[in-house]
Amino acid sequence: MTISDSKNLRIAKAHYEGAVMECPNRPDVPISAPVVLAMYFGFPHPTSTPASHQSLKRWKRTKPDASNLAKTFEDVLVRCGVLADDNLVVGCFGVKYYTPNPSIDVVILRAPGLNAGLSIVDQMSITALYDSGDDAHSETPDLFAQS
Repeated sequence: MTISDSKNLRIAKAHYEGAVMECPNRPDVPISAPVVLAMYFGFPHPTSTPASHQSLKRWKRTKPDASNLAKTFEDVLVRCGVLADDNLVVGCFGVKYYTPNPSIDVVILRAPGLNAGLSIVDQMSITALYDSGDDAHSETPDLFAQS
């Protein structure tokens, strides 16, 4: 199963939405100004990774694609009331990597105008999304399985 599977995509979105809703610095009112998103998707190392490499960060070059992750997360930010509409995202930067501490970090930058600089609106760090040992996630399929 891959994240492109519609059932897995629905489960992933629901999982992400729960994490975003619990985020302590989620804005009270949806952002309604143009923004640039910087998204960092930290995945757990595959079980085949040697123990000597488990403490390292390295690029994830397998599915899901970074652009698909970013689009999925934009939708989640709208559904959770962080953004008023995903058409407000005028720029996006997304990276995916393996890490010993899996998490998703999102930095929201206000884009006030084309001639002005960017300023950080908020930073959201969503951790423990990939804790497969947690009973609450035991029915969550492996969204990050190698295909």
